[in-house]
Amino acid sequence: MSKPVIDGTPKHKARSNKTILQLSADMTEGMEEAYRKTVLCEISHQEHVNRLLPIKVKGKGLINRTAPKQIKDDASVCSSDLDNKQSAEDIFDDKPNEQQVVSLAEILLKRDEEIREKQFFIGTTCAAILENPEARIENIVKKDTLARVNFENKLLTYYKQLLKHIESITSKYTKKLLRSEKQSVETRQLLEMAVQCMCDLVLAHPYFNYSPNLVQVLVLMLNNTKETIRKMVHTCFSVLFKTDARLDLTQHTVRHINMLIKKKQRNVFPEMISCLKNLQIHRINMNDDKLLEVKKQKLEKQKSYVINMSRKERKRKKKLQELEKDIFETKAEESKQIVRRKLTEISKLTFMIYFKILKCYPDSKVLSATLEGLSKFAHTINIDFFADLVELLNNLLENVELGYREQLHCIQTVFIILSGQGEVLNIDPARFYSHFYKNLLYVNAGKNHDDMQTIIKTLDVILFKRRRNVTYHRYVSFVKRLATLCLQVLPNGCLGLISLIRSCMHMNQQLDILLDSEAVVGSGKFDPFNDEPEFANANCTALFESSCLVRHYHPLIRKMVMNVLKGSDSVPINSGRTLTPDEYYTNYDCTEMVFNPEIAPPSQVKYGKNYQRLVGSKILKRKTLSKLSLRMKDGTVIGKSKEGSKGLFHDYFMDYIQMSKMKKTSLPDN
Repeated sequence: MSKPVIDGTPKHKARSNKTILQLSADMTEGMEEAYRKTVLCEISHQEHVNRLLPIKVKGKGLINRTAPKQIKDDASVCSSDLDNKQSAEDIFDDKPNEQQVVSLAEILLKRDEEIREKQFFIGTTCAAILENPEARIENIVKKDTLARVNFENKLLTYYKQLLKHIESITSKYTKKLLRSEKQSVETRQLLEMAVQCMCDLVLAHPYFNYSPNLVQVLVLMLNNTKETIRKMVHTCFSVLFKTDARLDLTQHTVRHINMLIKKKQRNVFPEMISCLKNLQIHRINMNDDKLLEVKKQKLEKQKSYVINMSRKERKRKKKLQELEKDIFETKAEESKQIVRRKLTEISKLTFMIYFKILKCYPDSKVLSATLEGLSKFAHTINIDFFADLVELLNNLLENVELGYREQLHCIQTVFIILSGQGEVLNIDPARFYSHFYKNLLYVNAGKNHDDMQTIIKTLDVILFKRRRNVTYHRYVSFVKRLATLCLQVLPNGCLGLISLIRSCMHMNQQLDILLDSEAVVGSGKFDPFNDEPEFANANCTALFESSCLVRHYHPLIRKMVMNVLKGSDSVPINSGRTLTPDEYYTNYDCTEMVFNPEIAPPSQVKYGKNYQRLVGSKILKRKTLSKLSLRMKDGTVIGKSKEGSKGLFHDYFMDYIQMSKMKKTSLPDN
């Protein structure tokens, strides 16, 4: 009978297989339990130990090193141990949790719900982006860029707080000034410091944040009663007007000055008007475009040189940034139309201020500064206003009691107008010639010597640019008056006037009559006190002032006067060209105690035996001569006098008079 078979195998073999499977399962469970224990031990050991780098020992190989951790709290350690044990048990627990068992239908439902939520989120996000694309979009920047942005934001906040504090200081000062309260020295010093800070900020960074606000406050300080504050703001605006290439801040400043003058009317200080003469209105003709192009080409060449020749990257970047900045400034200046438009608006505002003061407030204290600025920018005035302006200036000269300086500026303005586009106008400037001829002798070497520059510029227009409109008698009278003026001014003014006289002599040969002391052209007698140059009869005299100028203490004046008397065209200085009268005035100015040419130091004399012998012989000679008595041919005796050697200085002119009297008495009467 055959043995029973289970699934096609014998029964004893099936039992043996079953026992083998049971043994293998027990072995695996034992191995897993041992591995679990070792892992738990390692985890608990790692919590209390820090692993260090291994070391290599000879004969033992690599040895792992550990160091115990510092236990802060026992409770925290116990809790961490329990958590680690629980986590380890969870890791090695193969039995599934009843809560984790989920059916397939539930999984599909949960999946559909999550898909709907994501779709709804995507829809709302897309709708928000379409409505406002810029919202909640942050630029991804580097760490350095982010730090720089944060620094700039903090700088602007603190800068704004500083400006508010400075403005509060100035507002408190003005309120106290309106209430006529007494102010301490500390308050005034604090105000000066605040104004100086604002001026420095505007000049250092003209187009930084809040610069227009600073300018608006400084314009108010320009009309302050304290002179030091006005001078600070005046120098600030003068430098700003000269160096502003973009002209936006200049236009803003002039507009606020115009508004303040409308508000204050005649109650403004001269500094508010005098700062306007530093404006760049003369650039309105755009004559310096070629210079800008040359400057740009030089900068471009320098930029290419730096790119090719520099080695270190940081230095090269720094140099390139500086050059790019310079090139950008030149490009900004190249925009001719923009610059012309801005300059036109600035000139309109400026002449509006000038004309309003001339018409409405001719007796105000800012008239002198107004006339000075008007004379500087007269060539930019529209030709349609020339006739009215000349008539207005003539009324000022005749009806208003002006000082000689205001009269000089009026006359200078008129002749600048008539020498340019005003030549086409039918205006007789004879009255202005008379005013100018009369005011020439008011200038001297004292406080008003600074007006010599205005006189030299006006004479340059009258005697050279308009020489065809000047009559002969008027021309001769002006040259004679200039020679008289040379005797009462400083050396730099004298050199400018002599340069004018020399140019007049070369351009008009009829003036040579002034160098001849014997010849007389015409009839009459020279009247130096006549205020009309046409009727002074200057052709009946000569340049007798040259006899004094030849002995002038300045060496260059002596040379130039001899040059005029000889009529030569040579230049008596070492330069390669002849200087203009204005250049003579500026180059030889000694107001700052700088002499041109330099005064040589005295030579040092060594007092030795020879010097003592020389002095002794001179003393002996003087004593012997004082004891002698000489008899002249005419019988007069020169004897010794009580004062020693003074008897040698005999007055021969008195002898000549006495002899002429004796001859008259000896003649027989007819």
